[in-house]
Amino acid sequence: MATPKMIILEVLEDLGENDFWKFKWYLKEFNKLEDVRPIPARRLEYADRMHTVDLMEQTYRDNIITVTRMILVKMNQNDLVEKLSDNNSEPTGVKMATPKMIILKVLEDLEEKHFWKFKWYLQQSDILEDFQPIPASQLEYADRMHTVDLMEQTYRDNIITVTRMILVEMNQNDLVEKLSDNNSEPTGLRWETPQRKPEDRVPAVDRVPAVDRVPAVDRVPAVDRVPAVDRIPAEDRVPAVDRVPAVDRVPAVDRIPAEDRVPAVDRVPAVDRVPAVDRVPAEDRVPAVDRVPAVDRVPAVDRVPAEDRVPAEDRVPAVDHCWVPAVDRVPAADRVPAEDRVPAVDRVPAVDRVPAVDWVPAVERLFSVRKEFVRGVSGAVLNQLLDELLSRRIISDEEMQNFRRQDRVRADRARDVIDTVRRKGNEASSALIAALCEVDSHLYRELNFS
Repeated sequence: MATPKMIILEVLEDLGENDFWKFKWYLKEFNKLEDVRPIPARRLEYADRMHTVDLMEQTYRDNIITVTRMILVKMNQNDLVEKLSDNNSEPTGVKMATPKMIILKVLEDLEEKHFWKFKWYLQQSDILEDFQPIPASQLEYADRMHTVDLMEQTYRDNIITVTRMILVEMNQNDLVEKLSDNNSEPTGLRWETPQRKPEDRVPAVDRVPAVDRVPAVDRVPAVDRVPAVDRIPAEDRVPAVDRVPAVDRVPAVDRIPAEDRVPAVDRVPAVDRVPAVDRVPAEDRVPAVDRVPAVDRVPAVDRVPAEDRVPAEDRVPAVDHCWVPAVDRVPAADRVPAEDRVPAVDRVPAVDRVPAVDWVPAVERLFSVRKEFVRGVSGAVLNQLLDELLSRRIISDEEMQNFRRQDRVRADRARDVIDTVRRKGNEASSALIAALCEVDSHLYRELNFS
């Protein structure tokens, strides 16, 4: 046997989509009637037919058939009324017609062009006289039910009076007759205006002006809104005047994931950032893996001003230069001041220097200074040079022992070292010259290796 819920679901499935939305509209209007509790609009907004039946069963219990019949009668759905059982009779003492329902019936009798004209009159302050017009932005996309809701919110107890004024202006005399007299209740009808508790109302001074409200068709659906507990507090939001225009924002798919961003406390203040027009293009920047670690960089205050630096094209290539280890360099405080150095414009241009390919081979350079090397190198320096040559695998352990024999004089040892290295070729000879640069820079310069 069919249950009341099954019977009502079958009835709702016979309603077209527009009639179904109208049925739900009537369900939330029961707050104007006696003895019938309404279903909140927020619960009905996204409810389908089955969910609507569940809400009706939870709200009306045994009176679900009676409430359904009452609404179908108001909708003139007489064929569907017959589908309902006669177990429950019409509720006595409950009068179905409210001002909103009466006006909805009137608007449904208007043709589409007359309905648009009716909404146009609602916007005209000169026609409405002492009554407030409804903003065009709210009425533009409003259907009949939404229009009745807007009228009820704006005119309250005067909704019938305003409707009659407009219908008279439109010469809709047959519809005027359907309305009750302004100063008396409609015969056989009873309606009441809902009274919201004062403490639940938003103070007038805090309400958004009607002209500034977002049109209903443009609002974010409730199911898509950010929950209140997850919203950014108003005092922490970026002021509208400081926000990046939507057209200039980085597309969401191109943004850096939140977990990979630099923490706010570690970011460079906006006033200290390099202007975008002055930044090095991304394709010209040094890759992150090749940059000098921040802890090893020269402090900005100690760097050579850009205008005083040696042009890149005039610098000595690293491969052609004997670098002095950091621990052996002249301290910054003892260096020649920049203003006393030879100006860059007076230096020998790189193009005029002797090309590396034209230099004398290392073997020949050693041979040319053999006599001076033997005479000038000390025993201590010679021992350090041997240590360097052994560490670089230029000489063997056996050669090392021979060079350090105590029964040999210093000069003979120096001759054996320079001659042995020369016989090993240019690479070995260059290694000896480089080692001398590190061990005895004074002798290195005297031999004109610099």
